[in-house]
This record gives sequence, structure tokens and C-alpha cells, in this order.
Amino acid sequence: MSANEHLSDKSAAGLRRDMPIQIYPGTEYTADNFTAVTSLWEQLSGDPGVVALPSDYVKEKHLPYALRFPWNEDKGVFLLQGFHNLHCLVRPWLPVFLVVLGC
Repeated sequence: MSANEHLSDKSAAGLRRDMPIQIYPGTEYTADNFTAVTSLWEQLSGDPGVVALPSDYVKEKHLPYALRFPWNEDKGVFLLQGFHNLHCLVRPWLPVFLVVLGC
């Protein structure tokens, strides 16, 4: 199995996408209070999703070679997908929110 095929196979982590989640049209992240909303969005961080994995683990899981961790050349730096998604969501929130508000 190639690295790309393995990455699309969620069995390595034992994950399944079988949990229904209700999506709400409005939350505290889309409220009218711009100050409160700004504070909430600015508190979100993708930083915990940056991990350094040992080379043996990367090889065992057929993950691709990654940028080396600066303090330990035996580890590769990876960004967990959910945290990457969070990062991509947070970056454009202000321009989108301003359009929604009609600014």
C-alpha cells in the first residue's frame, strides 16, 4: 500500500465517520455581539494539532516523510487534519463575518 493510499484509509487510527451531528444555523460564533464573537474566534487555535512523530512510527503507519523536528532529527512534524481544518476556518472568519453584517 502506498503512502497516499494509506492516508485515505482511516483504519490506521480506527476512525469511522458514522456519528450524526446536528448543524445549527446560529451559535455564539455568529451572534450579533461583534466584540464577543471576535473574542471567541481569536481564542481558537490549531497549535495543539502540530505533532512530532518518531520515524519508526511514521514508517510503521506508512506516513510520508515530513519536515524534521528541529530539536530531534528522528521525528517528523505533522499537522493533524482536524486542526488544519480549524486553522483554515479561523483565518477567513473576519472578512466573512463583516460581509454577513453588511459592513
